[in-house]
Amino acid sequence: MQEVRTMRYLDDPFDMLANVRAQLYRLLDEFAAAVEPMWAGGWVPATDIRVGDGEVTLEAEVPGLAREDIEVTVAGQVVTIAGERKAERAEGEEFVRQERPTGRFERSFSLPWALEAEGVQAKLENGVLRVTVPRAKVTVVKVEAEEG
Repeated sequence: MQEVRTMRYLDDPFDMLANVRAQLYRLLDEFAAAVEPMWAGGWVPATDIRVGDGEVTLEAEVPGLAREDIEVTVAGQVVTIAGERKAERAEGEEFVRQERPTGRFERSFSLPWALEAEGVQAKLENGVLRVTVPRAKVTVVKVEAEEG
């Protein structure tokens, strides 16, 4: 007797497409993060994104930034983190060597989930910005077709 094997993604082709979309977004974000500083002459903070039960959490490394130097916006499915790190030096000082990046940055993350702009929380602690965004609740509505 021959064993019959089914391909898991054939059960739900939309699930497979959602995974491909998520991988594509991840690759595009990694590429943009790698080349953006070269184009803009600025810097971008390393960022992790996690999804939990009913929320998405972004953690960005922003050492040396104060809360008032950072902006967080949520529009649709896009979370944007922006800010500016200013060069610190006393009057009359010049840099002999400057390795820490300065200037403005902006990163936008297009997420594959509907987000709830109300209830967004941002916390800056030990140089890490943690942004928690609630996922929108999906409402299923059954519609009856009319005759005629």
